[in-house]
Formats: sequence, C-alpha cells, structure tokens
Amino acid sequence: MEIQFLNDEKLTNQILGETRFIGRKTASTYEDGKVVEEVGSITFDIGAPSYKAGKKEGGTIEIKVMTDQLPNIKPYGRVRFENLVYDPYATTASTGDGGFRGVIVDRFRADAILPYSDADKKADENGEVNKEPVKINDTKNEGSKK
Repeated sequence: MEIQFLNDEKLTNQILGETRFIGRKTASTYEDGKVVEEVGSITFDIGAPSYKAGKKEGGTIEIKVMTDQLPNIKPYGRVRFENLVYDPYATTASTGDGGFRGVIVDRFRADAILPYSDADKKADENGEVNKEPVKINDTKNEGSKK
C-alpha cells in the first residue's frame, strides 16, 4: 500500500501539522564494498505534531530522500516536501513470551525536503549565514498570525 500526498500542502498540514526540521542521518553509497559517495541518501527527522500512529500522537517521523545534497535548513526550521509518499509495510515483533504479532511500520519518503521559506534557510544563495531567528507559531501552515 502506498499513499502519495501529491504535493497537497493542505492535506499534508492536516495529517502532519506544522512540519519542522529536527535532524538528519546520512548514508553512504557502496559498490563492491567500497564507498562510492559519502552521501547517497539522507533520512530526515521531521517534527510532525498532528501525526497519529496507533496510540502515539505527535512527535517525529523519519523521511528518506535519495540525494547527495546536505540540507540548507535551520534547526527547527519549517519544511515543505516534494512528492511526499507514505509507504507502510508489515513485519512481526516478539511479544516477549515466545509469541509474535503483526506490526505495521510507518515509512515515508520524498524527492526533496526544502526550507518552507527563506527565513528557514541556514544560508542564502551566496553562502551568507541567515541570522534571523526561527519563527514559532507565525506560519500559514497553522493559519495563525501574530
């Protein structure tokens, strides 16, 4: 089962809430046991306060992007997605008493994760560091204005 949000910002905001960059983990690309690219993909940790999975509400989700470009997003900066896809899969987990149960594991991927606005970038096109503080609760995503 694969659900593609089709770049529908309203639907994405409804399901995930105001999304923010929390962190990232890079993975290298290997061929014949040797590193070919230092960065072959990035798994982003994204804050998603409205996301619900089972009994868990809010928190973070991981989104994998196949890219060799490190993100230009401030910590806790707002983000937007290109071709965000929800692609869950089933597996089994031990119950602790020798039994097993089925589990649905959430999996997200996207073509890109980008700063929501220029204010959410770490640096501009010339490499100048963006010293503007990250805005909290002042976004179109939530419909609130200060």
